[in-house]
Amino acid sequence: MTVTRTVAVLLEIMADRRLPIVRRIQAAESLITFETSEDIAERTKAFLVAVAESKHVAFNLRLDAGRLVRKVESRRVVTPGTRAIEPREWHETFRRIAIARRRMRLIKQDLWPCPKDWCADLYRRGGLKCPDNQNCS
Repeated sequence: MTVTRTVAVLLEIMADRRLPIVRRIQAAESLITFETSEDIAERTKAFLVAVAESKHVAFNLRLDAGRLVRKVESRRVVTPGTRAIEPREWHETFRRIAIARRRMRLIKQDLWPCPKDWCADLYRRGGLKCPDNQNCS
């Protein structure tokens, strides 16, 4: 990932020991709030951990730094991964949609309660039994 000029400036502010610590923490927060490279995220997290653990920093600033570290850590834990959907699941979903569409079409045509075998082909394909009180066979 290419470091933009804005990110470079924020990194410079965060690393400058001559600046007030509150401003350095704000720069770190700006870096971790938005998507960034793993390297920059780790450098920012290391800075915030150092501030949170330092006994020479005011308590409220240590608390802010600790809160930001937790935000970074919990984001990594909470972010759900993706999973591949099995083709069988898609077939079942599309089959159920087809049954619902057919049912709606019959209702609109005033053919409800359903005629005999109205969904037998769709139920047989999925291996499901017809719901009770419906003529599918």
